[in-house]
Amino acid sequence: MSVLFLGIELSSDIQHRLSQYSPAQTRHIRPVSPELFHITLHYLGEVPKERVLASLNSHSSVQDIPGFDVRIHSLGAFGRKTQPAVLWAGVEPIMPFQRLHTALCPIVEDCGVEVDSRPYHPHITLARGRWQSRRTQEDDQSIVTFFDQSLEVMPLTVSSFVLFESKLTEQGRAYPVIQRYDLA
Repeated sequence: MSVLFLGIELSSDIQHRLSQYSPAQTRHIRPVSPELFHITLHYLGEVPKERVLASLNSHSSVQDIPGFDVRIHSLGAFGRKTQPAVLWAGVEPIMPFQRLHTALCPIVEDCGVEVDSRPYHPHITLARGRWQSRRTQEDDQSIVTFFDQSLEVMPLTVSSFVLFESKLTEQGRAYPVIQRYDLA
């Protein structure tokens, strides 16, 4: 079985532009590789690929949802600001993402996965915090520098969503696309 998730692909241009806002790597802060930047719609975990593909194909009404335009417009964090678990770039408006996220819930449930009950916050993870010891001055500086930036607004057209697989390769983490689904 594979670790799978549904999400939005980002163009290499947007990935490159967002990488300029990633915080500096420190003992506790690990930037995400730009080619892994994406927006997660639903994490499925270890589910048979065939089961997910069959469910996606039987719920074709999801593809009746129109594509939409959003803006990548802000930087933020999950967790304490001094020891964030995730440093991210946020998108606006959120409502089209919410509509797509909700439309995919029956598919997630069909796959035997419980839909996350927490509110959905579409974002692009730029770095992760791994706080196993006390913060260092270098950590503090990286966080301050990250939040002192003003993100240049980037337009994003969402015309499809994809089924990703999360793989650990010799070169590191990879998210190959299994299937792409165009929106109306």
